[in-house]
Amino acid sequence: MHRRSALRFVAATAAASALTACTHHGMQENALAHNKSHNGPHAETQPANPARGVVPITEASPLVATMRSVGDSGVAGTFRFEQAQGGVRVIGAVTGLTPNTKHGCHIHAFGDASDLEAAASAGVHFNPFNHDHALPPAEHRHAGAFPNLEADAEGNATLDFVDDTITLTTGVTSIMGRSVIIHEKEDIGAQPWGGAGGRIAVGVIGLANTDLRPASQ
Repeated sequence: MHRRSALRFVAATAAASALTACTHHGMQENALAHNKSHNGPHAETQPANPARGVVPITEASPLVATMRSVGDSGVAGTFRFEQAQGGVRVIGAVTGLTPNTKHGCHIHAFGDASDLEAAASAGVHFNPFNHDHALPPAEHRHAGAFPNLEADAEGNATLDFVDDTITLTTGVTSIMGRSVIIHEKEDIGAQPWGGAGGRIAVGVIGLANTDLRPASQ
């Protein structure tokens, strides 16, 4: 009698386990069907999708820096960076400059804009190969030493040139995570930093949202 009771207990336990497994499997299938009905047939996958925050970084990923005023300068603008033949195309548009003046503009080592009184947090010029300072088109210069910005009669300036000393996201010359600095005076090419004076705007360089604005525009 004890043996028969034990067998009945084992059989009941096995049946209960099977019922639990079937119920769990059925719940999983119902959940998957629910997800598909609400999110489409591919809801179980996570492809590259900027709307979901899945943005793979490639060596040609376009970058952007939105400039913030340092102190009470009132300077603002945007710099965009995109892969181009021969280097990185730099496209800048700046407002709030003193009319009819020139201003040094460079990539700086750190993408830290926490100091908006002097922008000292951005560090010194980005210079991975320890070159002397020079202006384009000098071959040997600090990486990301740009031509001077030239403000018009309204204090606006634009820049559009190809820089062969920097890269977007790869290698020691990558500018992603660094910063753009606009200086108060003209860069005259003097050592060690061009003699361009204080900093009047700073912008951290990060990935551009190409869904909002194609990098080539």
